[in-house]
Amino acid sequence: QAKINFSNVERATRMDLDEERRAALRERQNIILLETGTGLLMGIVHSMVRRVEKISPKLLDTIGGLPYVRYDGRTFRAVYPDQVMGLEGMGYSGGDPEEEGDADLCMVVPNIPNIQAGLIFSRIIDTRETHIDLDCRAIRADGLFGSAQIDDRVVLFPDVNTVLVLAGIEMPHVPAQVDRSGLRALVVDDTPFLR
Repeated sequence: QAKINFSNVERATRMDLDEERRAALRERQNIILLETGTGLLMGIVHSMVRRVEKISPKLLDTIGGLPYVRYDGRTFRAVYPDQVMGLEGMGYSGGDPEEEGDADLCMVVPNIPNIQAGLIFSRIIDTRETHIDLDCRAIRADGLFGSAQIDDRVVLFPDVNTVLVLAGIEMPHVPAQVDRSGLRALVVDDTPFLR
């Protein structure tokens, strides 16, 4: 009613929250550094990965316009995270394309129960424990937490759950027989990065 303009206060509060969030994300994380087929470098927190498998490109099939991988007697939906997030072609691959044609690929199986899908990368670069100073503003895309500089390279950190949803993979739901009426639960991860 007094026509007080709070926009400056709100903006300052948002900036404080952003800085607080970035400070929390600077904690040490165990990450897997992977390279996409277009040369983008992506980092996935180790606890979000069930396993990493080397696969031959010959195990990839396209069915109904979607890629699948035959592995260990099962069929996995193959998801190329850079394509799903609309970031393909932004990176530079330093390898020789002729040599890479038959090279093994890398499939990251996320640590999500009842999901038969894998993220496809051209190779693993490294696994390490490092501080992550996540920048959520410079590069924006659906399914992207943010980016950080590691060893003078830009590393993108995908939100694995969102990437799978963007790829059209149905995420597991709470069974219908669970009665949730009147119940609420607050689940807080102990790691700010995952939170």
